Amino acid sequence: RYSFRHNLVREVVYEAIPKKSRADFHESFARWLERTPKRPSEETMAFHLERTFAYRDELGDRSAKQRELGGRTAVLLAEVGRRARRRGDVLGAVSSLQRALRVCPLDVPERIQMLIDFSSCHMDAGEMQPAEALLHEAREQAILHLRPELEARAAVGLWEARWWTHNVAGWTDEALAEASRAIAVFEELSDELGLALAHRLRALVLQNNYQFAAADKALELALTHARIASDEQEERKILEWYASSSLWGPSSVEEGIGRFEDLRRRFGDNLLVEGRCLIRMAGLAAMQGRFEDARKMVARSRALLDELGAGYPEPASLS
Repeated sequence: RYSFRHNLVREVVYEAIPKKSRADFHESFARWLERTPKRPSEETMAFHLERTFAYRDELGDRSAKQRELGGRTAVLLAEVGRRARRRGDVLGAVSSLQRALRVCPLDVPERIQMLIDFSSCHMDAGEMQPAEALLHEAREQAILHLRPELEARAAVGLWEARWWTHNVAGWTDEALAEASRAIAVFEELSDELGLALAHRLRALVLQNNYQFAAADKALELALTHARIASDEQEERKILEWYASSSLWGPSSVEEGIGRFEDLRRRFGDNLLVEGRCLIRMAGLAAMQGRFEDARKMVARSRALLDELGAGYPEPASLS
């Protein structure tokens, strides 16, 4: 076992090693890790494989083996990013999925879902324009590779991004038509996650039309599909919207607070959920005349969301 007195010494020694040797060492270490009794984390494996890929790419390696390595590394990094998103680490999720797409060959089938997941991370960060660009690319690639379920997922996601970045007046019929087309595709393919996404889009349109009771029913249907799909992130997003509708819909303030408390208990370790719940619960607290509590909730929410790299975009005009 080797150790260095200072990190700078270690870096100097490392940089003195030829890039080809560095790549070989990282790859050998990754292989050794795979043979150990205790399986290493995706983060550790991804780091060493990513280093191997990067150095060989710099040396001009364009072989089939290098492409295979890029695909394998991308799959690991994407899983690291999804795990980060599940715990509310927006910046970590964005970083990992960005790295995954950087090394992933264009023809790897999993790349389309990576684009969609990366767009979701940007939405969590309140960055709708990059999300929209990623979804356009995902939709084009899905059409090219004959993946109707991924094409429909990207199309549904585009409407959510557009709601924040475009003037959506008069788009209700188009958005509902898109949701109906997507539902037909998802039902034929028994895609439960896709059905959750499509019914959540319906709820967005209904909320935009101030039909909050109908929107709640659409969200309850979406939640059923998300739970069948065992997709925790979609369940989280649906429950956020469901709780948020209590701010504007026919629910009482007490019922609204109850919805948010249920959401916080369900995702107690997710700071993104905590931050978003607090900003909305502040509105309900203000309705009860608890203005000082509301101010504290807003301050705590902003601190959490800033720390996580998350936020809310300013919505586009609705009229």
